Amino acid sequence: MLTRDAGDGVIQFRTAAARFHLIDDSAYQTILVRYDNNDALLGQLKKEGPHRWLMRKLQRYSVNLPRHVFAQLEAKGDVYQIWPGIYAQTSAALYNDKLGVVFDSNITPDSLVI
Repeated sequence: MLTRDAGDGVIQFRTAAARFHLIDDSAYQTILVRYDNNDALLGQLKKEGPHRWLMRKLQRYSVNLPRHVFAQLEAKGDVYQIWPGIYAQTSAALYNDKLGVVFDSNITPDSLVI
């Protein structure tokens, strides 16, 4: 077993490697949200496609949703495929700048304060 002295203890690399798990990316779908007047960037994506510089700018507007939530939003028409494999929200109602993605339209920042 590979070990290394860490000063106050021993690090067991095989045990750590066996127990380490990354988040399963296949369980999530990324969408681009409408926020901070990024409609021009989304329009450019729809018209010209995913250029590297454009996708880097849009990266800050990406949100990962669980697949089952994404499927519900897509079925309701709240998200659409803006380019093959790239999804965006259809209206500004889905994203709140203080709360993030809001699935329930009855939730407001004020309703969360006791």
